[in-house]
Formats: sequence, C-alpha cells, structure tokens
Amino acid sequence: MIHLVVGAKGIEEERELSFDQNIVKIGRLKENDLPLPAANVSRVHCIITFENGEYYISDSSSNGTVLNGEIVGRNRRLPLRHGDRIEIGDFLIRFVIKDAHEEFEKTTDFLQAKFAELLVQPKAEPRIPYLLVVGGPTNGTRVELLDETGEILMGRTPDCPVQIPSPTVSKHHARIIRRGAIIEVEDLGSSNGTRVNGQPVQGIQPIQDRDEIVLGQQGVTDPIKIVLSIPVPLTDKEPVVPPEAPPGAPPKSEAGAEAPSTVMDPKMAASVAPPPPPETAKPDMPAAAPSTAPEPPPAPEPSPPAPPPPTIKGAEPEPRAAVGSMPSAPKASPPEEVKTGMGALEWIIIGVGVLAVIAVVAVLVIYLV
Repeated sequence: MIHLVVGAKGIEEERELSFDQNIVKIGRLKENDLPLPAANVSRVHCIITFENGEYYISDSSSNGTVLNGEIVGRNRRLPLRHGDRIEIGDFLIRFVIKDAHEEFEKTTDFLQAKFAELLVQPKAEPRIPYLLVVGGPTNGTRVELLDETGEILMGRTPDCPVQIPSPTVSKHHARIIRRGAIIEVEDLGSSNGTRVNGQPVQGIQPIQDRDEIVLGQQGVTDPIKIVLSIPVPLTDKEPVVPPEAPPGAPPKSEAGAEAPSTVMDPKMAASVAPPPPPETAKPDMPAAAPSTAPEPPPAPEPSPPAPPPPTIKGAEPEPRAAVGSMPSAPKASPPEEVKTGMGALEWIIIGVGVLAVIAVVAVLVIYLV
C-alpha cells in the first residue's frame, strides 16, 4: 500500500491518500491515480511503484520531478524512503510508510475475520442429480448429471445414455437439460409423446426431485419409468434430536459425564446429619407431680445374686413410702438402703477365708500322714 500526503506551496492544508495498488500514476490527466490540475504538471508526470519490498519513483515529465531537492531526471528511477519530499510543479507530496506492525495487525484482523467466516459456513456436500431407470431390461440403470450445463439424451437406440428398448419409444425421444440447479425435460418431437407424472410435456418443462418420466408406452399397464433424484446435502437434513433420558436416570453434565455421586463420607454425614427430634411424652402416660423431697443419689450397679443376709432381731424393716392415689409415674431409681449389719459381700469374703483355712489344714494332714 502506498501512502502520500499531498499539499501545495504556500498552503498549510494537506490531504493524506492511500492506494492499494503497487503502481500509482501522478499527472495532469484525470485518468491518473493522483490527478494534479496545473499547467506546469505533465499529463503523466511521474510514477511511484512498489517492487520486491521496495518503493521507487520514476520521472516521465518534461518539466522535471524533484526528490528531496534533487531532480530525478527523465526516464530515471530512484528509491523512496519514509518522509521523502516530492515536488511536482506547485504541489508538494510527502511519501509515508505506515508502521509495519500496524499494517500487519490490520491484515491479520482481516484474515482472521475471513477465516472465521469460512469456519462458520457449513461445508455443503456435492449434490449430483441422477436419472434412475425403473422397469424393463435396463432396470436399475443410473445416469448422473455431472455437467452443470449439459444434457442427457433419452431414446430407443444404444447411443442414448438413457435407453428405453420399446417399440413405442422414438430413436431420440427426449432429452434432459441441466442449467445449474435447474433441470428440465424436452420432448424431441416423438411420435407417442413424453409424460411427467402422467401429464404430457409441452416444449421444455422443468422437473423436480422424484418426478417420474415416461417415454411413449401408451396403454402399457406397467411402463418403464425414468425417475429424477436430487440428493439432499447433509446441511439440509433435519437435525438429529437426542432421545430423552428415561425418568429416574441420573443427570449428565454438558460433557456427557455422569452426575457426581451423592454418597457422603460417614464421618462427614454424621457431622452434617440433623439432630434427632426431642422425645415427646406419650399421651396415655401423664407426667408425675413435682416432689418437694430431695432427689435421691443414683443407685449403684446391682451385684450378682447372693443369699439374703440374716436379719437381726429387734431390727425393724425400714418403712416404705405410702402410695398415693395419683396416677403412677415412671419408676425412678430406688433410694440406697441403709445397712444395719454385715452385707452379702462381707459374708462371701468370710466364707472364702474359711474354705481356704480348711483346705490348708487338709493338705497338712495328708502330708504328715
């Protein structure tokens, strides 16, 4: 790209121009890329070119072209550098080379946008229409319409790509004409005519996908047909909708992976488990009336069963508390009984000691005897 800043002697106003081509012609004629209407400017005064990564200026004028105060000379070419001043008659032109990085970014952005458009556009599959013969000795014959602007001859003779060996079919009965996406059929003046979907063809008639063509064969119960088929590209097909998941199936993420399991670590589950609800009193068991007596101490764990200790004469058992007429409350632990003599544990210890003494005496007697 060539960038020029154009001004005139004695005028401060300048105009910047950019040219996409590699050759810029400057002169008095309007046909030039940069026309300069002045009497002291030649019809084609000078030419600026870009070749092999370098810029050059060549003089083709009769009045001369000045580059940085030096006359270029007729039919002479000099290299151009950024900021060079060109004088053409009363006009001053400054040659500018834009920042290469800026130009590269503009070009890169343009190419990226074009590339993105190409990626977004779906790649259509080739749609090659074809003719299929149904019935008769040539059943299953397939003739593709490969040429965008071609024709296929149909008739009785073997020189026809679509041959229908029937006495009611003319030698060159009809033809198929393709003009891009438009496909037509034309009857070539046959004796028994041409029909499309049961309707006679008059002149040139356009046909569509799945249309059935019959050549002649008037009064035939099952005539030989020529079917036009135009394949549909993949982009024109309806999108495939994935089947819905059955109810109760675990959800899946966008990537197709199964949803994370909800099984929790037992320790964590115990820490986050809600506290059990408070127990409520049963309706058939009313609460006991509050007592003013001091709460008895907890009872010790029960000892293994033992024979009841002998009672001491004169000792009366401890009187029990009277039972009132109020409803019975849940049984509380009985208060600890006050021992008035030796307990069961003391009797057991005494018994064990007596048995041990008897055993020692027996051993000594046997040993001495």
